[in-house]
Amino acid sequence: MAILAVCAFSWLATNMGYTGLAFGLGSLAGDVYLNNLISGVTEFFAYCICFLVIPGGRKLIFVILMIVGGLGLVSSAVVVDFAGHRTWLIILTTMIGRLSLAAGWQIQYLWCLELFPTTIRLTMVQISMMTGHIGSAVAPIINDLPKHITNPTIRKNMISPSVYGVLLIVSGLLAIYLPETNNKALPVSLDSEMTDTKRGTQDTGESAEKLSFSAM
Repeated sequence: MAILAVCAFSWLATNMGYTGLAFGLGSLAGDVYLNNLISGVTEFFAYCICFLVIPGGRKLIFVILMIVGGLGLVSSAVVVDFAGHRTWLIILTTMIGRLSLAAGWQIQYLWCLELFPTTIRLTMVQISMMTGHIGSAVAPIINDLPKHITNPTIRKNMISPSVYGVLLIVSGLLAIYLPETNNKALPVSLDSEMTDTKRGTQDTGESAEKLSFSAM
């Protein structure tokens, strides 16, 4: 249950942040067409990064991406409020968050699949993804919050990126408690334990196949 809770929160944080940045791109400082181009290029590089780093592991890379992305979004909130004239700095900090979200989402998908036993894998991943869709639905509401705040003492421009950033940082810190799954045998039932044997070897493949048939 602890693994499910962490995975569900990670999906919530990444989907909410990704959707919120996508919907808020039009209101980002600078030229909207140039910002869309930069955003597309940033996401392309995020996917390229995944191909390079995933073979080296999931846990460390995901934790780094979430914390760096969260700090980037929190920094963008501070820059918007205190140095709004520095357009390039706003775009830079926001795109750091977007790159981390795009790459982290891909790693998260693979990692969650490897964390759960075969007998409940699909169910657990679907539950995690469901919470992610909830985050996607809530993101536009968070983006619109500043429009409904009339209190001049509240720094309303900091609300949306701060919420997304803090959620990402918390997600990264929680992920520290999840096990690394790279080069480990996948659990096939609730009673099976993940071993240090590398996947792909003949012994591991045969034992996993036997366990899967016995579970059925």
